[in-house]
Amino acid sequence: MFFDCIPIVDAGYSASDLRAVGYTCDELRCGNYSLFDLKQAKFSEAELRDVGFSASELRAGGYNLAQIKAAGYPASEVMAAGYTLPEMRLALFTASELKL
Repeated sequence: MFFDCIPIVDAGYSASDLRAVGYTCDELRCGNYSLFDLKQAKFSEAELRDVGFSASELRAGGYNLAQIKAAGYPASEVMAAGYTLPEMRLALFTASELKL
């Protein structure tokens, strides 16, 4: 990160407004925007993963297993988010991915 974290959420702008003028997911996360805010701003699941949201947080935020898998979370983290092996197999995790 090459910028100071400033709680820009307090400025009153939505994450969508700030994204429209060039703010990144990383800057908004650092600026205290929530997962819900960033989801509303239509950042991808992979972008949310890249700025540090866990698979558990995405699950709690309403993302489904297919979306979490597509974001690139490892099987171990997906399982830690509360998904079962049968659910993960249905979501097309491979046998090698499920070797924990």
